[in-house]
Amino acid sequence: MKVFFSHSSHYKPLLRELRALLPNHIDSWIDEDKLLIGENITENLEVAIQSDSDFVILFIDSVAARSAWVRKEVEWAMAAEKRNGRTFLLPVVLDMDAWEGFEPAELCKRKHLSCNDFTEKGIGLLADEIAGSLFAWLSRDAESAKSDTNSGDRADLLGDADRFLRSVASEIRTIVYPHRQKNPLEVDALYERLHSLSGLSIDFTAEQFLSVLARLDQQHLLSGLYYDGEEIFVEEEHYSWKIESFTEAKKRIARAAVKKISSGDVIALDAGSTTELIAQHVCRLLRLRKLRRLTFVTNSLPAAMDLLTTAGDIGIADDGDELSVYLAGGRVRPNTMAIVSTDDNSGSDIRAFLELTGGASLAFVGTNGVTGDGFSTEAQAEVDTKRALLEGAREKIIVTDPSKFGLRQSRIFSPLEGIEILTAGDGYEHVLDDFATMIDAAGGRLTCV
Repeated sequence: MKVFFSHSSHYKPLLRELRALLPNHIDSWIDEDKLLIGENITENLEVAIQSDSDFVILFIDSVAARSAWVRKEVEWAMAAEKRNGRTFLLPVVLDMDAWEGFEPAELCKRKHLSCNDFTEKGIGLLADEIAGSLFAWLSRDAESAKSDTNSGDRADLLGDADRFLRSVASEIRTIVYPHRQKNPLEVDALYERLHSLSGLSIDFTAEQFLSVLARLDQQHLLSGLYYDGEEIFVEEEHYSWKIESFTEAKKRIARAAVKKISSGDVIALDAGSTTELIAQHVCRLLRLRKLRRLTFVTNSLPAAMDLLTTAGDIGIADDGDELSVYLAGGRVRPNTMAIVSTDDNSGSDIRAFLELTGGASLAFVGTNGVTGDGFSTEAQAEVDTKRALLEGAREKIIVTDPSKFGLRQSRIFSPLEGIEILTAGDGYEHVLDDFATMIDAAGGRLTCV
């Protein structure tokens, strides 16, 4: 986010200190850093305000109130407001007397921030207030743009705002993911984890963080999470944001899984974000003719669609043996995109298809939890399907991101024995080290990629 500081030279030392305290995602424009000797001051300032900035923060003191440069910058900023149809100029009052007589008078009707404490603590509080206010404006703009069909002039700003909000939400979901109602995470602990683990430099105060959570929830970016101001946990896993968690780890797991596949194999493929990536990697190899004569038995609607779309694109004949896809019938669960039976035996289609194809060479199955007593999930319908996929395969592989280790859901679908677990470290190496010995003793195998 690019922010222009309109100010008098009298307070330039204050602004240098203030800028150092703002989050890294706020790029503040100060003339002494941006202008080179010999450049046209007027042209560069006008371009910086009207074309290169998302907001202008006006610092008002008695010197700024008399400054011709500041008046010109205010004119440019208000012209940009009129053109873009949104608030662009944000006042920060350093001298109340100067503010009360500031021109244009209509500006004085606006809500403003104030600072009369120029100690390190006071400047730090002002930096927090500015960061919180900018976040609030971005949230409002991103939300209003959903119903605004004439927001072309705001595309860049709203794109940045949307990406930033989604990045914050993704970080929160990743941290909270292992926590359920039985082991909730305190919001204060989430705040500390976010600061220590995030690469976003999210420098909100603890009080502002509660407002951030509320805004993210209003924009449906925290669907599936429950929080009451003190505790937060995953109430229901949602496919829409699971695919955004541990993205790089899941890609590595999928690549490692596909290396196990050979032409002519029958693959039992579970539904899930990691298994869908496996299907996508297979599609690339099919297009390159690196894999041939594959058969898939799956309950994943997205994976089946990826495979069949690829078959159509490369001209695989309907009656040929280059690619066969057997898809279980039933109801599609929106939060996992898994197809489950409408009766009490969700694994019946999978078992029938695997018997028809002579059994699977490999099974790639996802899990919602890994503990000493095995692999677990929440929905009984998916328990039956996962068991059928594993039982019908000669080589049984669980693919999972590292956040599932130590997490136990209500239903166990398989013990550790005879299973290879394909995962990635990504900050959980100490957890995986503890599990490796236990898994080996139970007759399983842990492979970290």
